[in-house]
Amino acid sequence: MKKKLAALTLCMCAGLATTACGAAGEAADVQQTQEETQAEETTASDAEQEAIEAEGPEMKQSESESGTEADGAETSTGAEEAEADPKVMAFANQVKEAVAAKDLDALSALIAYPVYVGIEEGAVIEDADALAELGAEAVFDESLVSAIDAFDNATLVEVGAGYVMGDGKPNIIFDRQEDGSFGITGINY
Repeated sequence: MKKKLAALTLCMCAGLATTACGAAGEAADVQQTQEETQAEETTASDAEQEAIEAEGPEMKQSESESGTEADGAETSTGAEEAEADPKVMAFANQVKEAVAAKDLDALSALIAYPVYVGIEEGAVIEDADALAELGAEAVFDESLVSAIDAFDNATLVEVGAGYVMGDGKPNIIFDRQEDGSFGITGINY
C-alpha cells in the first residue's frame, strides 16, 4: 500500500512539475510576444515621425491643430485618414475652388470619365464635351455650390465609393484612380 501511495504521490509531483514548466514556458512566450510588439510599435512610430519631418512644417501644424484637444487627449474625428494623405486634401481643395468659381473647365479636368451626373434623371457623362453640353448653369446648381462651399474638408472621410464632399445630397464623390491620382466619379443633386 505504501508503495502505491508513494507511486501516486510521485506521479502527482511529476504532473505538477510539468504543468509549472508549461506555465513558465507560456509566460516566457507571452513576454517575448509583448516585447516584439513593443519593438514593432516603436519602429512604426519612428517611421511615422520621419515621414512627418520629411513632409515639412505645414503637415506638423495641421496635425497639431487637429490631432489633440486642449487637455492633450487625442481626438478621433474620422478625418485623420484624409488628413494623413495631403494629396486627398489638395484634391478636395481643387474641387472646392472649381465649384466656387463655377469653372466648368477646371471641374472637367478633375473628373475621371465616365462620370455619373445626377441632373434630372441622372446620366453617365462619357467625356468633357458631353459635360460642356450640360452647361455650367446646370452643373453648378445653387444647391450644389452651397453644399460644397459649406462642406468642411477637414471632416472628409473615405467610404466605400470614395471620398464624399457634402453632408447628404447634393455632393461630389471622388476616388483614387489606378494610377494613384484622384478623380471625381459622381456629382449628385
